[in-house]
Amino acid sequence: MDYERLTLLQLKKLCKERSLKISGTKDDVVIRLMENDEVNGNPVVQQQAPVQQIFTPQQFMIQKSGNDLLKTLGVFLIIYGVFRIGWAMIFSLSMDQWYGWLLAPVGLMMGMCLLFGGVMIYNEYRSGIFFTIATLLVSGLLSIIFHAEDYENMNPVTLVWGDFAMMMTSIMCSFTFIVIVGMPLIFSHDSLKSGWPPAIERLIESRGSGGKKTIECNKCDNEMLVPSNYSGTIRCPHCKANLKV
Repeated sequence: MDYERLTLLQLKKLCKERSLKISGTKDDVVIRLMENDEVNGNPVVQQQAPVQQIFTPQQFMIQKSGNDLLKTLGVFLIIYGVFRIGWAMIFSLSMDQWYGWLLAPVGLMMGMCLLFGGVMIYNEYRSGIFFTIATLLVSGLLSIIFHAEDYENMNPVTLVWGDFAMMMTSIMCSFTFIVIVGMPLIFSHDSLKSGWPPAIERLIESRGSGGKKTIECNKCDNEMLVPSNYSGTIRCPHCKANLKV
């Protein structure tokens, strides 16, 4: 099997099926699987027949409501993120209010982060909730630091204006948003996916992985990527020949 073409989650699943440790980087897991191939010759991963799970009406309602909560929250955050992006764009159109013009890129970044977090939550990723909470914390802090005392001094990083007492309103709004975003961690915990979307995970793996070397099969000329620090026996996924590395 060409392990290098699999994601880290897929590799860890193989380790779990073979009763191997699943901890470590992608290189560690690949080496562990290759060593297992060397010890066991030609390991066969047994595929269990799919088991049809029967849900009671109550279980189905809980699962469905959990997914609905994530979808609704994700859509709301996407709309709010688009609104914050548009709000920042308005201040970038003119330099009459130089204060707001300088903060426009910051407001744009906050809107983009909220949009990204909303998409992640809509797709039921736990990391999207934590990312959005962190974004709301930063956004709330910026709204306090750059609080506008009147409408003329409004800026892209705050939506509340007024005297010093209105800062409490800004704090309460930020706190309320954070609580709402964190609700799926309590009510939809089992519906949440771990990790990141495959494209982001592959990018993270490519950034964090060590060097690779290309091995050419002397039987079928197939090229395989293996960790540069690996030595032992590998199996060609095409012709099933064993190769010494």
